[in-house]
Amino acid sequence: KATGCAFVSYFKNGSRKFIYHIADTASGQFPEPGGIGKYATAFRHCHLMGCSLAINDSICEVGMALAKTVKESGGTVSLDPNLRPEILSIEQCRNILLPGLFA
Repeated sequence: KATGCAFVSYFKNGSRKFIYHIADTASGQFPEPGGIGKYATAFRHCHLMGCSLAINDSICEVGMALAKTVKESGGTVSLDPNLRPEILSIEQCRNILLPGLFA
């Protein structure tokens, strides 16, 4: 698989635009989604980033499952939203994050 990449363009008015190529690249692959679960119960903390959860459904499912396992095992979970409209709509953000935030 190709390597993921991201580009950013800055405009004179101070705005910026990102272009991502991640979902179908090596960066968007998780070879054994269930493999990390056996270690997760020993984790004391799980930090998630919204842009990572937005890579693809598989990465999102693994991240949310990991957070749930850590929390159920007595650990803590933090979230840096860092959401980019170029890779995730507001509705998708709600569908991904709200169930996990109130679980």
